[in-house]
Amino acid sequence: MAEGADKRAKSSVNTVGASNHSDKDREELDFYQTPSFATQSLLDLGIIEAHNIWEPMAGNGAIADILKQNKYLNITTSDIVQRDYPLDFTQDFFSMKEFPESVSAKGGKGIITNPPYKVADDFILHALGTLKTDYLAVFLPVRYLEGSKRYLEIYQHYKPRDVVVFARRLGCYKDSDVKNGVKITDHGIASAVAYMWLCFYGPTMCDQNSDTKLHWVY
Repeated sequence: MAEGADKRAKSSVNTVGASNHSDKDREELDFYQTPSFATQSLLDLGIIEAHNIWEPMAGNGAIADILKQNKYLNITTSDIVQRDYPLDFTQDFFSMKEFPESVSAKGGKGIITNPPYKVADDFILHALGTLKTDYLAVFLPVRYLEGSKRYLEIYQHYKPRDVVVFARRLGCYKDSDVKNGVKITDHGIASAVAYMWLCFYGPTMCDQNSDTKLHWVY
């Protein structure tokens, strides 16, 4: 495997690694869990436009479990590695050129996930351009809204319909919601990073005249 491909493969898991995490705190393959509060908040807004959801970087099922609890029954899960969570299959997201057969076109095909930072831009382009998903929601730091290169490659062609910003800093690293063995909050112990859901919707994403709605979650 080429060095670049190996680097991408090793980071292609459900991750929210950031510079405020020390080396000793970082999980193998840059694995960091999405807080349940973050996923539930997205669902509570009622802005998801697909009922057949693929979680391609499912990790330990943090996002998928919340989707299932909210009766999004057609959930397909995958990842590049198998953890202690039952996946539908194991495969590198970037090697896939079409949706899994288990994700029916009826009701719309969507992707909801927490992609790794290092390949976040490539992930968005692969999901929207190659896979042509009907709906995409990605959990990322707010800073991923900026950058001239990112604008020219992504936002100039694909315009988000919704940006969901968390007013409070969320804890997204291992055991961030546990202190002295006791769960303290679904928000987790705050990190130094501000997070958002970046959401694209098929009928509007290529229309630069469409509106992008900003949602605040506290």
